Amino acid sequence: MKHRLKLVVLLCYLLLAACQAPAPGIGDSPLAAPAGRGPAITCTVEPAQNYHNLNMESIRLTTDYVLALTPYGFYRATLKEHRWVHLHCPGNLPTEGSFASHVQPTDPILFSTKQGLFSTSDNGNTWHLVSNAYSFDNAFVHPDGTLYAITTIRFPCPESIHDAKSALDFLRGKSWNHTCRSRSFIVMSSDFGQDWHDITNNIDRKFYLQRISPDPDHSDLIVLDGGAFNDYILQATDKNYNWQMYKTSNWRKNHALSSQDFFAKDYRAQTHYYALGATLTNYFDYNFGEQVYLPGFDLLTDQTDYAFVPAGSKIITATIKFLPATDSAQLIDLKDSTDLWGIRILDSAGH
Repeated sequence: MKHRLKLVVLLCYLLLAACQAPAPGIGDSPLAAPAGRGPAITCTVEPAQNYHNLNMESIRLTTDYVLALTPYGFYRATLKEHRWVHLHCPGNLPTEGSFASHVQPTDPILFSTKQGLFSTSDNGNTWHLVSNAYSFDNAFVHPDGTLYAITTIRFPCPESIHDAKSALDFLRGKSWNHTCRSRSFIVMSSDFGQDWHDITNNIDRKFYLQRISPDPDHSDLIVLDGGAFNDYILQATDKNYNWQMYKTSNWRKNHALSSQDFFAKDYRAQTHYYALGATLTNYFDYNFGEQVYLPGFDLLTDQTDYAFVPAGSKIITATIKFLPATDSAQLIDLKDSTDLWGIRILDSAGH
């Protein structure tokens, strides 16, 4: 009788615990973790010494400062005096991660790491743990206050993958619940990291999410950049977050770029990336902004504005000027000893 009574009590306890357990996020996914909080993490400001050619791994601009993540931690400089200081932070603030996406320099400064999501409101002097619910790849605070984040879950490889058929099934994604694939998720919080909801929904499991941006068509929503073999934009029409996928090139045709994005330099090569990396030494010598790399050269034309006529042709003379801080290198000849360059043309309507 006593054993039976103990068993009944145990069952009641388990049922009560199950009823009180936090509900999983929206959709069927393994994301169901409570957010964590912690005390303030205070950094000390020290003079920057022996920092020459220290590479920047992530950059965040504010109204008056630039924050830089380096292999040796955080550094900060004023945009006016260009003088670097070292922010010596305790070990409970990770130094491997990246600053989160943002819109305005005055937006909250978030730092995404595998150990959690951190924020600072005083340009890096003091940090607070926003959430340690997930391993955070990127984050974004929407102008309406909603916090969005990208996280990647990596599933362990099963011991059963040892023959050709199992390996092929694994590569084709047929055994999703028992594979060592990684998968991207998008989560949101309406209370700045206290509670999270998974809004991945219908995003394909092979799709890797990279960036979060405000939706130009819906003021209270976001769009996602990512892809598998090609680049895509994911967009939802309401807060049910049923995502529509568009090729980035097609989506851009119907959405105007900002002046900064339109005139931004973009250099890509398949076999050689000739670029200038941002360091604490050269950052203020070139227009890095929040980019850790710039093309290692300037493409100069003999004039800034050209007039075109329909069906007409015009010869544009361009000069390649290598930046003095970079080593000389030969550019790739793509075909018939001709380098391929693209020029953006802005018409009278601003398109």
